Amino acid sequence: MESNETVAHAGHGRADAPSLEVLQGWLVLLPLAVLCLPGELLSAGSGALSPFQGAPDTTSIGVGIVALSAIPAALLATLRGRGSRLLGLPLFYIVLAFAAYHLPRAADTFGAWRSVTGLAAAAGWAIAGTALGPGGRMVVARGLPVISLLLLVGAFTTDGGAALGNSGDFSEAALPGAVLGAGLFLRGRGLLSVLGLAVLGLFAAKVGAIPVYAGLLGLGAAALAAAIGMPLAGEDSDRRASCARRLRLLLVALLVGLTPMGYRLATSGGDEAAPAEVLVAGGQDTAGADTTTGGFAFRLKTWARVPTLLGVHAPLGAGPGQFQAAFPPFRDPAEIEASSFDRREPTPIEVEHAHNDPLTAVAELGYVGGGAFVLLLLLALVRCVKLIASGEDDQRDLALATVAVLANCTVNSPLLYGPVAPLIGFCLIGSVLGRDGSGPSGEAGAERPRVLSGQWYDRLAPGLALVALLLLSPRAVSLIRYGRAMAEVPDARIVLDDGREKLDAQRLRGILDRAGEHAPQSPIVLETRRALLAAEGAPAEEQRAALDAWLKRRPHSFAALMNRGVLEAREGEYEAAERAFHRALSLDRGSPVLLENLVRLACDRRWDTDVEEGLQMLSDLGRLDPAFVRQLALEKTLEGRLRVAAPLVASWRAAEGLEAIDLDDANATYRAQKDAAARGEALERDAFAVATKVLFGVQDLSGGNAQQAATQFRLAYQKARDAGVDTTTLRLLMAGSFAAAGDIPVATGWMETGPFQRLEYVFLPHEARQALLNTGLVESMPMRIDQVPVFSTDR
Repeated sequence: MESNETVAHAGHGRADAPSLEVLQGWLVLLPLAVLCLPGELLSAGSGALSPFQGAPDTTSIGVGIVALSAIPAALLATLRGRGSRLLGLPLFYIVLAFAAYHLPRAADTFGAWRSVTGLAAAAGWAIAGTALGPGGRMVVARGLPVISLLLLVGAFTTDGGAALGNSGDFSEAALPGAVLGAGLFLRGRGLLSVLGLAVLGLFAAKVGAIPVYAGLLGLGAAALAAAIGMPLAGEDSDRRASCARRLRLLLVALLVGLTPMGYRLATSGGDEAAPAEVLVAGGQDTAGADTTTGGFAFRLKTWARVPTLLGVHAPLGAGPGQFQAAFPPFRDPAEIEASSFDRREPTPIEVEHAHNDPLTAVAELGYVGGGAFVLLLLLALVRCVKLIASGEDDQRDLALATVAVLANCTVNSPLLYGPVAPLIGFCLIGSVLGRDGSGPSGEAGAERPRVLSGQWYDRLAPGLALVALLLLSPRAVSLIRYGRAMAEVPDARIVLDDGREKLDAQRLRGILDRAGEHAPQSPIVLETRRALLAAEGAPAEEQRAALDAWLKRRPHSFAALMNRGVLEAREGEYEAAERAFHRALSLDRGSPVLLENLVRLACDRRWDTDVEEGLQMLSDLGRLDPAFVRQLALEKTLEGRLRVAAPLVASWRAAEGLEAIDLDDANATYRAQKDAAARGEALERDAFAVATKVLFGVQDLSGGNAQQAATQFRLAYQKARDAGVDTTTLRLLMAGSFAAAGDIPVATGWMETGPFQRLEYVFLPHEARQALLNTGLVESMPMRIDQVPVFSTDR
């Protein structure tokens, strides 16, 4: 094995000491130890010492660590003069150039800088992978299975992905080591052989049980590559036999992984697979926490909409890290239904990336930048097949692992997203793209013609990536510090006397201030700060400012638009609320929560036709909740707002198969009141009692008996007050009635319980409006529209 010999340097004719070869490999494994080992090894899988523990944004922490740790690895490769051997290195720089071009115009600046930092780290790790050499490849080929085993220990002892956050991140990080485990089992001795078999088998069993079909796809792709490599090996019987053994082992592992799926299909009749990425035990349900969903049907629906996104943002793309900010208007309604688990999740889970690295790259970087990335992956795939057929044992194993990663990136995002997998993936890609790994050992180090002199090219080509990493290192540090600050959020939880949990506002504010120092434009920080202001009942202007900052970074955020609409509706800014709600509706026309909010808004605006329309939309979607409609119907009836209560009462009664009630007929409401009392429905009884009193009061007022009308309205007011609903309408009715009766002091007292919105005066009976004007209690009245109809009634 060359790892125990001196390796000639192709560019200079110098010799690399074996220790440098090994050091290059350890510079790959040590960052993985920081990312994966401490929490799993030292805390028995709990992840307590992991840098990701408690963090709502593990990807940001991972990008920071991966970028910083790429500097020494790429620096050593450059000093050794081996980094320039990376085939396709100019493609990396094209990708970086297009990403940097987008930075000044990115909406989500936090996502943009994180993405650019990750891409610079990708170039650095590819350069480091190219420079591994035989000794370094041996270290990595044996070390990655150990990393995978420790991740598996964490996954089996906790839930899903252990410290990495979810099962998708776990699968992406553990997959290469599992594939390398096949070679370790076949070539290793003693514990190494046992380790290789254990990693491969445990990985297949775990991803099959969760399930994470992307991991099984990676195993299948590696097996297919081994099958292809056998005939390409020509007459070399040893290589053909080696490929055949790996193929059989990988197929057995794939069968192990597929067994749980077969069992589920046999016992459950083919129930839909669980999400491929599951939140781990102990993870927090923090507002705005990045969450992804799994499922092949979900991916197909997402991929089908990417061309539409490109049609708007082509040819340059939406920008690095902008997929989550730009994609919401293009989502498939059926995909939203699936992602919200058939609406069990009230707010649609946002799509962070296309779950396909090539598509994500093209969507974000356009046809040239994304095309360069895709070309790089295709080049790596071609080289993998060649190395599987003609490379040394470690080269063959690393190439098989790379094939697994490349297959995974077609249904997931192990290269452009996630806390750990990008380091492993790009290092493997670099290892297969190195010129000294192009063929058998006899061809190693073959000199290629160069435009620049060898020495300058060896330093300049990889040096550009180093410069980018050094310039971005402050960003990387900020990502880590921001992520660790936000990881303290779970510790801010306090338990109330009744057993409920809440976040301590003062402590949470301190956490957000620290996180904001390092990432002030993080959507998670902005969203959490908005939630804190809302929980504290901060002035509306402060909440609006927080929402504006959030929407500036994520202009198509459904949650932000929903919260903006709710805030404006509570403040009586109905037109602004309607604009926000309709912007949200353009993103998700099937959201029951949003449609219910639109119904509430229509009630506030007294637009009974909009109430009917909203109820009809809910009914057409099969999402009409009789409990919601009943509660809102009774609430509006208790408030005395019979105009908008009428369609709600009709919808509720029809949904529950009850007799219809005409809210314009006091006799009907009186009978409904008695019926509700007989059934023991106190709230329903009081609501129809209020309706009866209001109808009688309006009749008395129009008949000239203002004092009797005031009495009726007072009785209705007392019922509404006791029920705890808004009494604005009933108080104004009393003020108008007392004014019409000539009792100015009492009318003035009721007017002082205001102020009343101008909308309230619109729906006052004519006699009450005129009396308030004549007595000078109001200076002017808004234009009168559609008074509530009054029908003759018998007492």
